[in-house]
This record gives sequence, structure tokens and C-alpha cells, in this order.
Amino acid sequence: KNVMSIASELFHNCRCQAEDTPDVLKIHIYLESGQKFGIVKIEKQSLSLQLRKLIGSPQNYTLSSEQDLKNYV
Repeated sequence: KNVMSIASELFHNCRCQAEDTPDVLKIHIYLESGQKFGIVKIEKQSLSLQLRKLIGSPQNYTLSSEQDLKNYV
């Protein structure tokens, strides 16, 4: 599954916006209320994943699987 479909499963009526840069693909996740939940960064070279959660005090999580994304959300 991709990040956008996982976000849709976890948040009812969320909106995702992709930002493609030369090195990183960023997926910005917005809740139904319009509040920004966080950003998932995918490094293109290493395919490493990181979640930057913006609700509350900002927190960063390194993700190793789809399940990690679900756990930290």
C-alpha cells in the first residue's frame, strides 16, 4: 500500500498532498478539519521513511514498515 491509502484508512476524509523534490518525496497529511497532521518523507536513494507528526509538540519517527506508520498515527 502507499502512504496516501494508509492515511485514508486511518483518518476519515483526510487529504494528502504530494511534494516531489529531487531527493525526497513528501506526503503532507491534512485532517478533515483542515489541520495539518504531519509529513511522511520518503528518501528516493535509500527509500527510508520518516514521519514528522505536527499535532501537539512536533515529533519525528523513523519508519521501517507500513505497520510502523499505523502505530505512530
